[in-house]
Amino acid sequence: MDREEKEAYIRQEYQPGKVVEFDWGEVKLIIAGKQVVFEMSAFTAAKSNYRFVDLCYHQKTEAFLDTHVNFFEDVGGIYRIIPGLS
Repeated sequence: MDREEKEAYIRQEYQPGKVVEFDWGEVKLIIAGKQVVFEMSAFTAAKSNYRFVDLCYHQKTEAFLDTHVNFFEDVGGIYRIIPGLS
């Protein structure tokens, strides 16, 4: 008996300034004719859909902390919940 898989979504409501998600990505750029690979940190605020990105040379703790400081300085405060860090 074949069962068709169905996707389910849970609608969530967010308060402004409460939840922001963080993730790493990779960006490939051509600089002076050579391909350079950067790590990209990305923050997305749940309510406003505001986005902030920062480019780094690696994903080490130092870069992780620096990019978080840069984000919080940019938004002028902190978010209450960062999934995976809370």
